[in-house]
Amino acid sequence: MERKNTIDIAKGLGIFLVIWGHTVCPIKPYFYLFHVPVFFLLSGYVFNGNDSIEETFIKKIRSLVIPFIFFLILQRIGFVIIHLLDGSFILNYLLLWKPVYPGLTIGPLWFFMALFITTVIYSIINKLPNDFYKTGISFFLAFLGYLFFVHKIHLPFHIDSSLSMIIFFHIGKEISKLKTERIAFKYWLLMAISSIIFFIIFINIYLPTIDVPLNIINGHYLPTLGEMFLGCFMLLLISKVTDYIPRVRTAISYIGRNSLTVFAIHIVFIYFVYLVFPKNTVSVFGGMCIALFALVISLIINILLQKYFPLFVGKKKVQRSNQFKK
Repeated sequence: MERKNTIDIAKGLGIFLVIWGHTVCPIKPYFYLFHVPVFFLLSGYVFNGNDSIEETFIKKIRSLVIPFIFFLILQRIGFVIIHLLDGSFILNYLLLWKPVYPGLTIGPLWFFMALFITTVIYSIINKLPNDFYKTGISFFLAFLGYLFFVHKIHLPFHIDSSLSMIIFFHIGKEISKLKTERIAFKYWLLMAISSIIFFIIFINIYLPTIDVPLNIINGHYLPTLGEMFLGCFMLLLISKVTDYIPRVRTAISYIGRNSLTVFAIHIVFIYFVYLVFPKNTVSVFGGMCIALFALVISLIINILLQKYFPLFVGKKKVQRSNQFKK
């Protein structure tokens, strides 16, 4: 599957599901099967296997760890203001780190550290001599992550979640090797529709409980893993079909290219809205509107951050004004 805009579109669709899942969303248990795993899969897709372990480590410090620290401070300031406004402020809210599990971060920021750990571990796995070893080790570590859930073991910095997601990272890397240039649109559409039908059938037969930040994989492991992969492939196929729709492709791929910033700060804007419209009073339609509002505001903030603080959002320089173009 060639890069083009498909990966960015998948990220754009995925980040909207992440935001919507943080509001009022009746179908959340269904897309929770894949809306976070797909980001690990997509990260594996764009992983540069030619880099050394040291080069990967340094690059991910810049693109993940530095933004993590920046957004941790920015998000904490946002939530302190929210708690001051609603009258629930206590001194513990001044702490940058949430004292629940060892190293449990605030809201969506867990993803930054988990992806950093997954990428660094996989950069070591990638140095193995053949794909059989890479697949075997990736699956073993993913199953180890599942065993941590079974035995209720939580590791610092979401290492348990990172291990569980390594198999998705590996599959993403393997998918990047596929050559699909000659596949016509009608076949992409057929595969996308088929994947949607199969996904709906399977989740109505068997629906496990998935919460990747807490490393909850509550179900029989192999069937659950299969449904998670099916959901990821469904989103990729939908993204591929969307790539044939010019205006929609442009808008969603732009969101996808800036999804990391949106991932980090959208939750603050959602809770600002809840100051005016408490969550227990919001309808399903209202939840979707709040999600769209948080998305738009996050993108506006992202533009400002890229212009004035590019280092803190993992950018070397400001993106050009033609970023909206194909």
